[in-house]
Amino acid sequence: MKMNKIGLLIIVILGVVSAVNGHGADVTNNVMVIADEATGVTVKKIVDELNLDITVYKFTSKSDISHQLEHVLTNPDKRILVVAFQDEGNEFLSEHKELSNQVIVVNDTDEESIKEGLIQLNSTINRNNNENTNNTNIDYTSLILVIVVVGLISAIGIIILKKKK
Repeated sequence: MKMNKIGLLIIVILGVVSAVNGHGADVTNNVMVIADEATGVTVKKIVDELNLDITVYKFTSKSDISHQLEHVLTNPDKRILVVAFQDEGNEFLSEHKELSNQVIVVNDTDEESIKEGLIQLNSTINRNNNENTNNTNIDYTSLILVIVVVGLISAIGIIILKKKK
């Protein structure tokens, strides 16, 4: 009977852990450019010329772009310039018009458009940093789930230690 409870508890813990990791943590910078193989070098060259502290990421799939854009929904400090995969960027903006100050879509064939987008992106960063000096961003759902998992593991440890006595 007790082994069944422990087994059930382990299954619940594994289920909670997989739920926490289901979406994944955002490991990209809060300020970024979405590029692809064709545009990455050009955009990086322009970023270097303008001496901006913006990271250029090369992506290869539409699902990766959609995933990155979803992070904007939960992170008010996230700023993205979409150079490649404009269709996904425009689709995201049509669904979330309120995020047009965080996601900028530019023409990938026009270097002047890319420069303007980078300058606009940089100006939103500076404005945001002046307004918001506290940039701590906590995902409370994940925090609660981690606390629950730690509590459950501790409870299992206590149960096992009591059995050994």
